[in-house]
Amino acid sequence: MNYSNFGISLINLTEQDLELVRGWRNDPLVVRNHAYREFITPEMQQQWFKSIRNIHHAYFVILCQGNKVGVINAKGIDWERMECESGIFIPDPAVYHTMVPAMVSIMTSDLFFRIFRWKRVVARTLRTNPSVMRYNRSLGYVLCEGQEGAGNPLYELTPGAFYRKAGKWLEALPALTGEANAPVILIEPSDEEDPVVMKFEKSLLQGNPLLKSQVETGEGRRYLF
Repeated sequence: MNYSNFGISLINLTEQDLELVRGWRNDPLVVRNHAYREFITPEMQQQWFKSIRNIHHAYFVILCQGNKVGVINAKGIDWERMECESGIFIPDPAVYHTMVPAMVSIMTSDLFFRIFRWKRVVARTLRTNPSVMRYNRSLGYVLCEGQEGAGNPLYELTPGAFYRKAGKWLEALPALTGEANAPVILIEPSDEEDPVVMKFEKSLLQGNPLLKSQVETGEGRRYLF
């Protein structure tokens, strides 16, 4: 699965990228922003990958200007309640300190809420990382009830809060990037073996009023919004 907008693509995590992602996740700059800080071995990475190969977890590699720069995920997906927990990490400071993280967060939240019509996204942020806490609040995240004293508190984001807080950012992105707000989702032949991608595609086809066209190409099934 490949989701593209504003010149950025999110590509489905596959086994061939596991070592790349493991290296990123073990980077001290990334580790310090996570509650889990143990060194991840290749064997641990393989076990983890097997554990997420189901309809409740989706992990995407962020592709920017032809380069793989980070990971964004939707884990613990509850398809009945239409919610998940999301997280993102970008190891390279040269990329992290640009518009890219905000663009990825905004386009992904828009995907969850507008295209897939989810009702809630949650995220955890360490209290030792106030800059990320401020950033999440700028997107509309609010502290969940009972999380006031937690060291790694849970925040929630709803569609109304997201579009109130980040709607202007979303409207500004075409001018800032020179790219129209025109989401495209590509389902590739290799995705047929991935249960969560098939679940996403099924959700797309359930009377989505935003779906403009579906095109069969040599690359796979392309959905335009």
